[in-house]
This record gives sequence, C-alpha cells and structure tokens, in this order.
Amino acid sequence: MKRNIKMKKIIYILFFTLLLGYSVQAQTGLTAVSWGLATAQNEDMQNFVGTDMNLRGFGVDMRFFIKHRLTAGFSLRWDIFSAEIDKLMSVRSDELNGDISGKQWRYINTFPIMANMHYYFGNRNKVQFYLGGNAGLSYIRERFDIGVFTLEASNWHFTVVPEAGLTYPITRETRLYANLRYNYSVEAGNSITGDPSSFAYFGIDLGLAFYYW
Repeated sequence: MKRNIKMKKIIYILFFTLLLGYSVQAQTGLTAVSWGLATAQNEDMQNFVGTDMNLRGFGVDMRFFIKHRLTAGFSLRWDIFSAEIDKLMSVRSDELNGDISGKQWRYINTFPIMANMHYYFGNRNKVQFYLGGNAGLSYIRERFDIGVFTLEASNWHFTVVPEAGLTYPITRETRLYANLRYNYSVEAGNSITGDPSSFAYFGIDLGLAFYYW
C-alpha cells in the first residue's frame, strides 16, 4: 500500500511539472534531453554499489529566460546504479536482522525532481558556458537480491545539485548540450541496512537542447 501511495505521488508530480512546462511554452527558453553517466561519491553509496561508472542515466530539463542571461525552470532525472558483489553485508530491518554473504545483485534507482536556475556567459550564437544549481526532492529506491531473496527500501530525500555546462550551436534552434553535476541527497528514512543513508554522485550529461525564441 505504501509503495502504491509513493508511486502515485511521483505520477502527480510528473503530471504537474509537464503541465507547467506546457503552459509556459510561449516564453523564450529551452528543453534539453540528455543521456548521462555517473559514479558514486560518498561512503554510504559506495559501500552499497561500489565505484563503477553508471552508464544508464536520462534527464529532461526545461528552462525559461527570465532575464537575458538568467533562466529558471525544472528538471526530471532517472539514474540507475547496479553492482554484482560477493562480500559480507550487515542488515538490520523488519525482514532480516543479521549478516549476509554470497553473490549479491544491488541496485539504486534515483528520481530527482527539482527546480533550477542557471546563468549563461558569452554570445548565444557561439559556444555558451553556464553555471547553475538545482534543488528539490529525490525518490531513491534500493534493491538487494541474493538467490531468491529480495530486500527493498525507498525514501524521499531533499537534494541539491550544483552544475556547470555548455551549449554548442548546430542550428538557431538546436544546440549540443553537456554538463557536469554533483548530486547530493541528505539522509532520510531507513536504508536496506536499517540505518539512514545519504547519497552523493558525480555525473556527466550529453544531449541536445531545443530553443524556442
């Protein structure tokens, strides 16, 4: 029941953000669609999925120029981390209280939903660099599989994401898009191990930005 309520919350938030984006299409702005890669940075996350590069990330950004060089908007992301690990893990939860060893498959799915602001440098007709930040909520879901046994935990976390990037013109309305970002989600609820966990990862996005003037 709790899982269904959480999924309904995600659907409502997605619907609201898409409706908001549609209602402001007449403004000058851009929509960026990107593929991303990322790697875990803090101890909580590295202990669970290691430090291998995640190659399964997807993002959508909508930004609207509120001044000549300043945008405000929102972003939606989905990053997937996974690892095959064979080492001892201590678990303290309602389903299990003890230590587990053997071949394990571990997953973290993060769904950040954030508002953002960015400041652009340079001429719009050339390469433009930008700096910005995002803040909002992330729905983070952990999963642990060993044999036929599965443990799952999910929580909402407050998240901040500083970001730097650039766009390169292909046509007047279309530009290549790239950025560097650092996602940090504060502790919230209990993780699979039974303790609150924070999540931090460094990411790179590559994609296309579609401008409307």
